[in-house]
Amino acid sequence: TKGEPVDVQRCREVGGYITWPPDTASGGVQIETANNRNYTGIWAVLGTEDIFSGSANRQVKKDITGVQKFVRWRVNTVVVGGVGVSASILCN
Repeated sequence: TKGEPVDVQRCREVGGYITWPPDTASGGVQIETANNRNYTGIWAVLGTEDIFSGSANRQVKKDITGVQKFVRWRVNTVVVGGVGVSASILCN
C-alpha cells in the first residue's frame, strides 16, 4: 500500500506522523522520495518505522532532512492486526 505522493519542493521543513492502532501486532511503514510524482521504479528510502507486539497504540513522528521533491509513505511490511494504520506528511 502506498500513500499519495506529496509535492514538498517549496517546503523548508518536512515531517510526518504514523498512527498505530491499539490492536496492531506487527508491521512496517517507510517514508520514500522520488524526483517525479509518477515515478514507477523503486523510490529512495528516507526512513522506516516498524511496530511489534506491545508497542502499538501510539503515534511516531519522523522529521526529514535535506531537499526533496516528492515524498510518500508506503507499507513495507504487512501490518498484522490493527485496523486503520495511518500516516500523514507535513511541510512548512
